[in-house]
This record gives sequence, structure tokens and C-alpha cells, in this order.
Amino acid sequence: DRMESLKGIPLKMLGIERFLHRCPEFVGKIVLIQVGISAFERGDDYTKTKAEVLQTVANINTKWPGTVQFKECQEKEMRLQQRLALLSAADVVMVTPIRDGLNLIPLEFTFAHQDVLTNPPDGRKRGLCILSEFSSCTRVMRGALHVNPWKISEIAN
Repeated sequence: DRMESLKGIPLKMLGIERFLHRCPEFVGKIVLIQVGISAFERGDDYTKTKAEVLQTVANINTKWPGTVQFKECQEKEMRLQQRLALLSAADVVMVTPIRDGLNLIPLEFTFAHQDVLTNPPDGRKRGLCILSEFSSCTRVMRGALHVNPWKISEIAN
């Protein structure tokens, strides 16, 4: 996700936090890997979003160490090849923008999980996409779980 307020990264993390409060049996069993793409050109929006994300990561990791792995990088460091490698290792992708144009991450996640249609090499069941109803790709991703990112309880469920 780009480090800007419209991408809903803090809302995603609050949803994970609420999920772990409601379902403590998953503590230590899930990890949120969040890559934040620097958005320096967004000025104050970037600065405020970054500060909020870092504070939320610290809060969650204080309660449950290692639950959120966050890394900020430049867009050139997270090209398609790197995204597909990360997405193919993930069991779930969560995309929670509060307003979005075309977001390709859910489509890339689906592409990275084509092996699920046959036999996954490692035998894991995976491939769940949790998608904000405010993302344009919601219209084509009918098998995804659609959530309103403003309703933290929907993300947590």
C-alpha cells in the first residue's frame, strides 16, 4: 500500500488488533506483513499517515510481539516480481482503502495463487482476499470478502 491516508493502512491494523482481542487463540499464529510505499509527494498526508502507521505497529507489537512486520520502501523496490513473490507466500491479502481507483494488488494476489486450482506444492489451503468495498476492483473480485474499512468490526470478523 502507498503511505497515504486513502489507502486505509491504520484501519487495517486496527482490524487486526480487534481480531486478536476477540480471538486470542490466533495470537502467534498470524503475522501481518505490511509494506508501505513511500509517498513523499503527498506532503503532510504522507507524514501523518506514516506517524499513525508506526504508532499503531508499535502498539500492536507491544501487546503481541512480532504480529506486525512493517517495512517502508520506495516504489522501485517493490516491482511486480517482488510483489508476486510476497503475495504467493501469503495465505490472505487484505486491501482496505477508504477510496481508491484501480488497485491491482487483489488481482496480482489472485494471479499468484493460480496453483490453488490444481494442487498447491506445499499442501496449504490459501487464497483469501479481504477487500474494501470502496476499491474499484471489488466489482470484479466477487469471490473476495468485501468489508467497509470504516467498520473495524467487519475487518475483525
